[in-house]
Amino acid sequence: ERLKETYETGHRLLSALKANDIQQLQFILQDSKTKDNSQGLKHVIQTLIKYMPYISNTMRYPHLTNGPIEGINNKIKLIKRVSYG
Repeated sequence: ERLKETYETGHRLLSALKANDIQQLQFILQDSKTKDNSQGLKHVIQTLIKYMPYISNTMRYPHLTNGPIEGINNKIKLIKRVSYG
């Protein structure tokens, strides 16, 4: 029974994350607190709840990334590496 609950909850979480559905994800996280899941999944759920504001921002604004800053950092490191010879 625990394995079945863990499997179903895990797949529900994955589908909500892939669909970028914040409300469904929050509902699944609250609903899974009362279910008999494995210790590992309980730990994952607690971590997701802890970081939910950041996760929801990522889902709400998928076009915002830190890519440009990473590109600048990469160029700086490249210049440093080349300058050492």
